[in-house]
Amino acid sequence: MPLPRNKQYKRKLARPKALCNEESAPLADAYLDRMDHAVGWNAVISIICEAFKLPDLTTRHGLKKIHADFDKIYARLDEAYDTFHHEEKITGGIKRQVALPHYPGFQVSHRTGFLKRIFPLLRIPTARHLSLRALCAITHNFDIDGRLEIARDYRFLVKSLEDFPDDPVGSELAVAVLSHAVQPVIGFESDSGSPPVLFNEMNVASVLQTVLYSAKYPFASPYLLSHAHSLIAIAPVNCAAICREIPSTITFLVAGLRSRSWSLRCSSLFSLLRLHEDGAEEYTMVTNIVGLKEKIRDFPDHKKFESYAINEVIMAYCAGIVTYKGRESNSYEFGLLLADIATRIPYLEFSLPALAVILGRYLEPAQTWKTCLPICAAAIREKGVESEMHLADILEIKHLCIEPTTAQVLKAFELAERGVERHPQCVFFYNMLCARGHKRDAESSVVSLRWAKKGLKCPKTSHLMRLDLLHYAVICAGYLGVQIMKAARPSDYTWTEGLAFLTSALEDSETYIDEAPRDATFLKEILSWNLLLRIVMKGPTINLDLREFKDIVRKIKDSEEIRTRIGAPSERTAPYRLQETIIMLYDKSVAEWGTAIRRNDLENVHESYVPKNVDQALAKWLEDLPVDDASVYVCNTIRPNPTINSNNVALYRCSWCGTTSAVLRKCSVCDKSRYCDASCQRAHWRVHKRHCRPHE
Repeated sequence: MPLPRNKQYKRKLARPKALCNEESAPLADAYLDRMDHAVGWNAVISIICEAFKLPDLTTRHGLKKIHADFDKIYARLDEAYDTFHHEEKITGGIKRQVALPHYPGFQVSHRTGFLKRIFPLLRIPTARHLSLRALCAITHNFDIDGRLEIARDYRFLVKSLEDFPDDPVGSELAVAVLSHAVQPVIGFESDSGSPPVLFNEMNVASVLQTVLYSAKYPFASPYLLSHAHSLIAIAPVNCAAICREIPSTITFLVAGLRSRSWSLRCSSLFSLLRLHEDGAEEYTMVTNIVGLKEKIRDFPDHKKFESYAINEVIMAYCAGIVTYKGRESNSYEFGLLLADIATRIPYLEFSLPALAVILGRYLEPAQTWKTCLPICAAAIREKGVESEMHLADILEIKHLCIEPTTAQVLKAFELAERGVERHPQCVFFYNMLCARGHKRDAESSVVSLRWAKKGLKCPKTSHLMRLDLLHYAVICAGYLGVQIMKAARPSDYTWTEGLAFLTSALEDSETYIDEAPRDATFLKEILSWNLLLRIVMKGPTINLDLREFKDIVRKIKDSEEIRTRIGAPSERTAPYRLQETIIMLYDKSVAEWGTAIRRNDLENVHESYVPKNVDQALAKWLEDLPVDDASVYVCNTIRPNPTINSNNVALYRCSWCGTTSAVLRKCSVCDKSRYCDASCQRAHWRVHKRHCRPHE
């Protein structure tokens, strides 16, 4: 006879009693016996789920149910772990069960206890892969604090790689865990805060050497190599000295410049630049003008030299001093001369130590460059000619830039912005505003690049001022392009934007090289940038002997020799030092790492996935969840080296000034021309109106 409906429903839900329940003691041995004869971890996990009344963790529904009562379930599993700690299958299966629910959005209140129990399992060969997969799941989905907790026990992972060097699956999992866990420790920005405590305790050299050793193995998979590269690429941020002590670190990054992947090439270049910034020399901008004319006279083309132009301006300055001689009645005329000089030479004030020898002949000790500027600026303002007010701003800015405080620098930038509004055709203000950016700050670099491009459009720009603006344009666009491309994917709009920045930097560098005299201050650095940009854009098509760059290398040596002969400083900047390293190590690096780079290229590039909500995160987690010991985490892939489309690159450039940007405004009539702002559109209208037609 059928049972009542409610009793039938209850009997249907009846399940075996829990393993750790005292009332179920007779059943415990039966479960243990079944686990002893189980084949594979999936079978063990299935028995544990049955014993502990756990839902199926390989489904979305099961994971949601365990999440609702995670604390209680974790406590029962943890108790069983202590009770059966000598049973390898039980402890391994329990840790696998605890690891599965750690997907994005799940609580992590028991994270520390879990990690303390799972690391010892790395010593057990049969549980090693299981433990590494659990750690891999946690590092992929936990926040930085969770990764730092794993990084504290990095020695277990290093020891695992050293003890099992011939295990391809274990090696790639261990390298992946190390990469995700160690990056927050060594990749912090030194100017944004204090380093993690673990940074001073970690043996970074041991980690890097072990990872590089694993990457050299013939079985190293693209999964392992991509994680190894991520870790090595971030090391120069704070561990430049350690990287230099491990030659394979540098050769690994140099070989990355030959990859088919744009992302990997740009990431390698950016890391190498950071590495060579440590110990690089900054520009002093000091030109010793004493006897300069005699020093350059031996060169047939000396009248084209930058030094010759500076010398001519200095002579005009000294002639003005003779007339001025400290009398305030001549301050207005002398102020006009000083303003004219300031718009012709960007960094005259840096030559003051040498200039003092000449100044002493004409001025009293109290009447120096610093005191002349405010007096002359006041005289121009007192004169009250509206078209000359921007000249007073120029002199005031120059005065603020002599041994400036932070407040004075901010005031100088404020005056420069006001000067652009008052007199948009004066190149001096654009040049001043270019200095506001920082090469590693993307936002300020974009602004500096825009000012440089707008300044290049100013009429009556002196040759030296134009070269200085081109220098800013190359540096800002170069760093921006490399930073964007190292993280971009061809399916993103940022990829084309980054490529536009790189193309802009390369074109401006070639313009600078064509127009600059052989003794130009920044010629050596721009030549170095040109070489680096061409390498990163050509990638694997470059000859191993770098024969296509012999002309650039010759020009670099020529520039350095000339500046040394005339007594001008020849600083060893980061791009210059890096091109030296690449020229010296390129063929050696490809010989050492070329096979690994090609193997990585054949398998495409891993694409990161950022879930938008918890349900999406859960779906993705279940989609990539390993179901047996032979599996590894599968990532979506994309083609690494798409074809460059010049038309797409042009969409990211202002039709007037040529500034590269992702936020340009289109012409509302033709829908083709793009502009930074209304001022660029107005300036271009005289040319554009002949071609502007309504968009069809």
